[in-house]
Amino acid sequence: MPSSSVRPVPLVLAGIFLAAGIAPATAFELRHHGAHVHGVSDLDVAIDKGVVEVDIHGPGINFVGFEHAPRTNQEKQALADATRTLKQPASWLVFPEAARCTLTSAQVADAGKPDEDGHMDVSAHYRFTCAKPDAITGFDVGLLRAFPHTVKVNVDLVTPSGQGQATVDANQSHVTVPGTSP
Repeated sequence: MPSSSVRPVPLVLAGIFLAAGIAPATAFELRHHGAHVHGVSDLDVAIDKGVVEVDIHGPGINFVGFEHAPRTNQEKQALADATRTLKQPASWLVFPEAARCTLTSAQVADAGKPDEDGHMDVSAHYRFTCAKPDAITGFDVGLLRAFPHTVKVNVDLVTPSGQGQATVDANQSHVTVPGTSP
């Protein structure tokens, strides 16, 4: 089992946490489920005042089936396909229709460049605005369908009404928002 560690939360999410009245220590330290574990990705979600911020991070192998810089045309195509899917989160991240959420920003980091250890990671940031955020009692994460090399997603979730963690796997793709009633 991977060891838990602490990682900094992106500044955008930290600002939302602080605006929501969540303690700074909590805002800057979310549990991280181990660095670079093949098959495991991390999804951080912050919901506050009609804005949903989402960050995803995982080893490149989870998204494209390899973790080195793409060498062949097939690998280059796999990276292009994964990037296209990541830029369209509605294909794998579904909020309740009643919340009327609209994607306002999707930023996918350049995943084709391995780090100094030769490992390629994938990360992306999304911002949604939701007309009825109280309708977000949960959401579905379809990363395992979109990216078959992903076998588990660790979800850290922060809202003004609470914090929570969930695991998405082959048996469970729905995440319940803490402090809400479905």
